[in-house]
Amino acid sequence: MFLMDRRVLILKKLSEAGNARQGFFEADEFEGVLAHLPDYLVDACRFAYLTGWRKGEVVALRWDGVDAAAGTLTLPDSKNGRGRLLALTGDMADIFERREEARLLKDAEGEPRVADLVFHRRGRRLADFKRAWHAALVKAGCSHREKDPKTGTVRVDDRTFHAFRRTAARDLTRAGVPRDVAMGHKTDSMFSRYNIVDTRDVARAIEQVSRRK
Repeated sequence: MFLMDRRVLILKKLSEAGNARQGFFEADEFEGVLAHLPDYLVDACRFAYLTGWRKGEVVALRWDGVDAAAGTLTLPDSKNGRGRLLALTGDMADIFERREEARLLKDAEGEPRVADLVFHRRGRRLADFKRAWHAALVKAGCSHREKDPKTGTVRVDDRTFHAFRRTAARDLTRAGVPRDVAMGHKTDSMFSRYNIVDTRDVARAIEQVSRRK
């Protein structure tokens, strides 16, 4: 008769609070990172910081979703199948004023052309910018290296672009944005996206977050 060696693997779930420093940006940290980013990335990051939109949604955002007369921005279809509406007010208005100025470009022959993308690099979609992102984090003191004492492996601990989603959710909560404006995430402590009922609600949300600086 053989006795089987039964071993129990215990996985410790890390709390969100314990990972707060890596998962969020404080205002001064965010401004520090911006100071070291190339100009073509600054407004895209400011937008993500305010809204919590996914990286893919930010880089794909086009001007056909902007209604200048109404002062609104619409994302018709997001990852969960729901559209979203944002009011261009407060810091958001400043971002889109700068993006409007950056929309007019010149081609190789010097002929003027207009960019279709809101956030772009010389009219082209923002490609992989991990290197520029990491360099800005290092210079801003938001990245560090850890060496495993056993293996000697060096691990780089960076805050990812996804941290803007957590940060925006937290800041909306702190600004007093109600749950009927901020849609619940999988955990109660994070809000992932706007669930719009009234455009005025969105305007108040953006203005409240803008005033928290």
